[in-house]
Amino acid sequence: MPLINRATLPQEFFDFTSTMLLTQPEPKYLHAKLIKSALGASFNASGLLGFMPGREFGDKGAPYMTDAAAEAARLSLSDDLYDQSVQVISQLGSAPGQTVRMNRPSYANTTYTEASREVPSGSTVSVSPITVSSEQVPITIKRFAGPYDQANARVAPYGIDRFDSSVMLHKPAQIVALNLKRDFDRALDSWGVGLFDNAATTVRPNGMVNDNTSVLAGSFPFSYRLMQQTETELDVLNIPTFANGKRAMVLHPRQCEQLAQDAQFNRLAVFERDFNPLFKGAYWRSCGNFDIFKSTTLTTVNNANNVNIHYAQAFGPGGVGCGVGEMPRTAYNTQDNYGETALVIWLWYAGFATLDNRFIARITTD
Repeated sequence: MPLINRATLPQEFFDFTSTMLLTQPEPKYLHAKLIKSALGASFNASGLLGFMPGREFGDKGAPYMTDAAAEAARLSLSDDLYDQSVQVISQLGSAPGQTVRMNRPSYANTTYTEASREVPSGSTVSVSPITVSSEQVPITIKRFAGPYDQANARVAPYGIDRFDSSVMLHKPAQIVALNLKRDFDRALDSWGVGLFDNAATTVRPNGMVNDNTSVLAGSFPFSYRLMQQTETELDVLNIPTFANGKRAMVLHPRQCEQLAQDAQFNRLAVFERDFNPLFKGAYWRSCGNFDIFKSTTLTTVNNANNVNIHYAQAFGPGGVGCGVGEMPRTAYNTQDNYGETALVIWLWYAGFATLDNRFIARITTD
């Protein structure tokens, strides 16, 4: 006997979509915040759709998630880091010229013994001069855009139809704005991670020759000894500290878990309750010469043995530089089908460079 149910009588059933939005788990994008904090710049994509008055639309419907709500919904494991982590190149983007070159003194180490510098009575000091030299680092302004069409490997717009948007449940302009901002932050964070991954020093646990040494996850964990070794490497290179006398270390949550199991670390690590509130959620512990932070977007590579290798970062101020030629903005295509279609992307004129990779150390563990 057939039953009266949704399958046999679908006309009697109705699905209703609530205007309430659920939270999508998202990282905090520490490196994006780090760069934006140094630049004092952010991307605001709010507003209507359409490239000129009279052709704007997208404000009908229930409110969608705002920028502030999106920030609050992101996983609070990362937050603003020290502004001095990124050196701002204010001249970048100022006409004329597309590239700014910065000089760095290059000192030659010679002989410094007392005997070598003594000028005995009656001797003549040489009149042949020696030279001094400088290093030079370029940073070039470029045009960046998003979002990205993964299927066709190119930047492509979000497209919104005016007619259909007039009957949508949520405001389409806010839907697009939220996705644009998320794409911008994710791209910027990825660039920041890459800049700080460009380290001159790589620190590994004892016995770990390279990323492929590990054949079993957890065989080369993060430890207090590894932290001490990293501190020594940066000290030997005379890398400066931040204003609080410490350097920054950014760890993957898996590395924090391993470090928390180290008895020596637990004896020496402290949690500064009065730490700058800007770092709430990101700040984890202080130990030795490091303030330690968490990030879920650090580089993780899968080695030849199918083991995930996590790249932690330790650095002092000034290793990375960036500059802005024009603030990030929303851009519209003028081919809008008589105002019936909006094609929208974000655009940014900016430049990024690792100014001195000696200021950065990479710590690899499994």
